[in-house]
Amino acid sequence: MKKLLVVLLSSSAMVAFGTLAVDVAPALAAKCHCKQGPPGPRGPRGPRGFTGAKGATGAPGAAGQGLNNWDGFLTAPDQTQSVTVGKFTLFDSDKAAGTGCSDIYLSDNSSSSNATGALYLNEAYDSYTIDSGGNTEDITDGGGNSNDGGYLLNPFQFYLEDGSSMITGMVGNGPGNTEPNSVIPCVNVGGLAGS
Repeated sequence: MKKLLVVLLSSSAMVAFGTLAVDVAPALAAKCHCKQGPPGPRGPRGPRGFTGAKGATGAPGAAGQGLNNWDGFLTAPDQTQSVTVGKFTLFDSDKAAGTGCSDIYLSDNSSSSNATGALYLNEAYDSYTIDSGGNTEDITDGGGNSNDGGYLLNPFQFYLEDGSSMITGMVGNGPGNTEPNSVIPCVNVGGLAGS
């Protein structure tokens, strides 16, 4: 009986102590006016992660400005090639009969400003004029390509009189080897730049 009483008393004491602890905890928390301290110093930087996998290759970009953006090979009758820089377009074609290159033409695509320029080195700035609205100038000087040939090293510079677009080029064209279908292809060579 003595052992049972001690166990009962011990159990009662634990219950009472638990109740006391539960009752005292809210009272202590209510009396505490604690403030959070300042943040600690920043920790050291972690190690660098692994390099990710290589991404997919993008699509090729458009032809840039330079001494090769006029390069081309026209192998079908009446096939044309053109390069636009600013408000100017340079173009030629393989002749409709498939007999080689046409002359090379420069078009003024401005709706309101005429273009002025030169086709030869050290030539006056206003030696040639191209009217606005898509009119053209034969930069091979209208000599016409004979013997299925063309002209190489055709230098030119033009600008719109309102200053909104300029172009400089060194271009040419000439015949390639006759194709099995008897078409004489047109080979374009050179480049142009501007704004």
